[in-house]
Amino acid sequence: VSHQHLFFYPLMALGRWNLYAQGLIYLLTQPDKTHFRKTELAGIAVYFGWVLGTALSMPSWAESVGWVMLSHAVAGILHVQIVLSHWSMHTYEGRAYNGADDEWYVTTMRTTMNVATPPWLDWVHIGLQFQIEHHLFPRLPRHNLR
Repeated sequence: VSHQHLFFYPLMALGRWNLYAQGLIYLLTQPDKTHFRKTELAGIAVYFGWVLGTALSMPSWAESVGWVMLSHAVAGILHVQIVLSHWSMHTYEGRAYNGADDEWYVTTMRTTMNVATPPWLDWVHIGLQFQIEHHLFPRLPRHNLR
């Protein structure tokens, strides 16, 4: 009997920690494949400094840990959206766009998918349920997606 439905959301609450680890591993072990590596590392350092500073401004250690864990668990809801839109699709293999079957827009359509949601849930998904449009037109305002 599958128990995935019991473990999926609790694991997604921790999903952001995995993204941090995978991002740092990639930046530190693949320097020849990373553009603007130092800029990305600096951005990560600023982000972690901000999170640490905010956490340490809490009155107690328990509140600090609680705030970090709760904020990441709430962000885990958005992580569910990203998992649904990306992990079920083909992945990009890093080859050049050199044929009609691997043009940029075709690759975008193959590697992401939209998730059907009712309009009243748009505020939860912040427009990311329209992943194809988000990747094709990243600057398109959310209110123009539906």
